[in-house]
Amino acid sequence: MGNDECGHGVAADGPDAAAQALTAGTDSEMVSTFIRDYGKQLLADGRISMARLNDAVRRILRVKFRAGLFEHPYVDVAEAQ
Repeated sequence: MGNDECGHGVAADGPDAAAQALTAGTDSEMVSTFIRDYGKQLLADGRISMARLNDAVRRILRVKFRAGLFEHPYVDVAEAQ
């Protein structure tokens, strides 16, 4: 399977998988890197919108802020297991 193939039988390739996932409401990729790899191209082609991308990022950051990930972003190595 090449880099652009997604292997799930729904999308034609990586960029198509990224566009379909973001449009369907997926905010974060957990396995692939298609949004990262093809996001700029998809925006330029009008296949995803900056508004939808901003919405996804906003929701992910909201969860991270609520979880306190920005209060103490660095681990104390002396206390790490």
